[in-house]
Amino acid sequence: MTTLTTPGGRFRAFRTQLGLSGLAMAEPLGVTKSAISYWESGRVSVSRTACLLAQNLYRVSATWLLDGEGPMWLPALPPSLPVAPDLVLRPLLPKSEMFREDGTVVTPRDSALCLGLPRSLIEAALGACNGGTAEDLFFIQVRGHEMAPTLFQGDWALVNTCRSVRESIVDHGLYIVRMHPEEDSLPRRLAMEPCSGDVLIGIDGQGQVPFRVTVAHGDLSTMVLGKICWIGGAR
Repeated sequence: MTTLTTPGGRFRAFRTQLGLSGLAMAEPLGVTKSAISYWESGRVSVSRTACLLAQNLYRVSATWLLDGEGPMWLPALPPSLPVAPDLVLRPLLPKSEMFREDGTVVTPRDSALCLGLPRSLIEAALGACNGGTAEDLFFIQVRGHEMAPTLFQGDWALVNTCRSVRESIVDHGLYIVRMHPEEDSLPRRLAMEPCSGDVLIGIDGQGQVPFRVTVAHGDLSTMVLGKICWIGGAR
């Protein structure tokens, strides 16, 4: 069990609440995965500079991380619409516990990290999906290399979680899939087998063959959690 009586224990609690691995946390803070491990184990003092940077990135309180004082999360900042009126902000879903058992999104807390896209791009993405609203859109960060060269680790993917979009699979589209409620959700390429109605699930690595899954229509929305409608990252 994580203890909150030490800076390292509080840092670990903050990281795990976001659903980030040590490596995923280390990269934006400009440190190594080993540094994160040393902080959390108490072998090395938690960096004050890193805590201040984490506060700017994730709205976690640096004072709480270092001294255990005050609330864990800072109050959410309202979108700066007068400065960027054409920017639509949507939250980033953490890796763990993103979706409920029925396939719907776990509502992000007010302090969730948000990313913005131009309103015109949001409208184009929704139009391409033939369904949903801006409130159905959420960002995820890609983990792993299974979908390369289409998706790379660290890419940001905008996902449309509207139920009608999830249940109307467009052949060879990119979707977020979870085979069982206790498993992680993963990006995969889907298609419908026209004769049987089975779902073909594949990855984009060279020489990979899709596998077939028979899914009752009522269960499709618990497996297909969203359609990827925009990808961003260092390319």
